Amino acid sequence: MRATESYQRVHEWIRGAFAKLSLRTELSPCRRKELPGQCFVGAERFDLLWQGRKIAGAAQRRNRHGLLIQGSVQPPPMGLSKADWQKAMCDAAVEKWNAAWLAFEPDTTLNQRAEELVREKYSLPEYNRHR
Repeated sequence: MRATESYQRVHEWIRGAFAKLSLRTELSPCRRKELPGQCFVGAERFDLLWQGRKIAGAAQRRNRHGLLIQGSVQPPPMGLSKADWQKAMCDAAVEKWNAAWLAFEPDTTLNQRAEELVREKYSLPEYNRHR
């Protein structure tokens, strides 16, 4: 799958979730960047728009081991609850791709490693000062 296709698919999924919440959004047909480096000021092709304003965008990194997609969503000011949003995202994926959702249950080793990283790295002021 090409990068533009995966980017479009992710945003179609988010668009489908908003549609389930009766919110009409659309994919940006082209790049419209007003200021470089400011994510929500303009839009890339296939970013999600609401009333002409960008509300979702993503970035992806690919290598021979896989694909990582990271994104941001700024919901419109309409008081969506977190639970409704999560349900809409899950339901949209089930409808679009027949997804099956499973609860993530990390094993003890993973939990211990996460706690170790927090204790020995991420909670240290010297690590966070350089971020």
